[in-house]
Amino acid sequence: MSMDMGSSSIAAVVVTFNRKLLLKECLDALLKQTHPIDRIYLIDNASTDGTLDFLEGLGYLTHPLIEYIRLPSNTGGAGGFYEGLKHAHQASYDWIWVMDDDAEPMPNALEILLNSKSPEELKIFSGLCGIKIGLDGSPQYVHRGRFSSSIGAVPLTMQEAQSEQAISYASFVGLLINTKAIDLIGYPLPEFFIWFDDIEYCQRMQTFGPIFYNPASVILHKDNVPSQNGGQSQRVKYRKTGFSNQWKALCGFRNYIYVMRIHGGQTKWWCFNFLLKTIFKVVFFEEGGLYLVNYYIDYWMQGVGFRPFKTIGPSEWSGLNQLIVKK
Repeated sequence: MSMDMGSSSIAAVVVTFNRKLLLKECLDALLKQTHPIDRIYLIDNASTDGTLDFLEGLGYLTHPLIEYIRLPSNTGGAGGFYEGLKHAHQASYDWIWVMDDDAEPMPNALEILLNSKSPEELKIFSGLCGIKIGLDGSPQYVHRGRFSSSIGAVPLTMQEAQSEQAISYASFVGLLINTKAIDLIGYPLPEFFIWFDDIEYCQRMQTFGPIFYNPASVILHKDNVPSQNGGQSQRVKYRKTGFSNQWKALCGFRNYIYVMRIHGGQTKWWCFNFLLKTIFKVVFFEEGGLYLVNYYIDYWMQGVGFRPFKTIGPSEWSGLNQLIVKK
């Protein structure tokens, strides 16, 4: 059953940082949607690769549908989506479609989502999403699924991902958010900076209603990450990071603890055990492991609520990385 294609106003939010060529492909795909988008809020996280001049040269900055917002500093994906959702929500659109600059929705992706249910049925959902396909052509199952209080994100299995259904989390790549849900829960947490901001936000979205998943709506995700195998359960696993990218790992560590504590109901004792297990792996497997221990303790304190969030961004961490390399 199709809905009236003109009945819902749609804004898109795209967050970008130093990926101007991918950004162009994303914007072009949004502008070619078979269901027209009323406004595109482009949030630039203070790119340093000439994104502004690139967009200006191609005429995107004067495009009537694109509103370009350049932030004074890099606030991470979480900060970018916070700003984008705030601008679009305050402009009173019915639905807001969020994605990173490495996303390319197929031309009919939005139309399929909006035709998934009748207009009345759509009102009960906090969000709509389709399937994400990687550059290898395989579904990225890890980005859609259900939330477990003991594990966290549990992706859809290969079999589950073939069917329309209600789910409880979706990444911010191609999630269409009902602004009635935003009225109730507010915006994403900008202090997360990167990782788990979408899972945290989706758990708050559940207070309004579930997220509807329709695999007929396809979005290409060009993140160069191998697609997941669609297993029954994929716990948060430790993966060797390397010192230069530890700023990301620290954010993920802290934010996961916050999500499991606030939305999973886990105790501070559980959080402490998770800290000990993580420190053991960092010390034995990571470059500069002993040096990193104090940082993990600090971020743990943030995650359990003993200290306010304070993220060391990539620029500041780069200076620390140089010190380690010289040693």
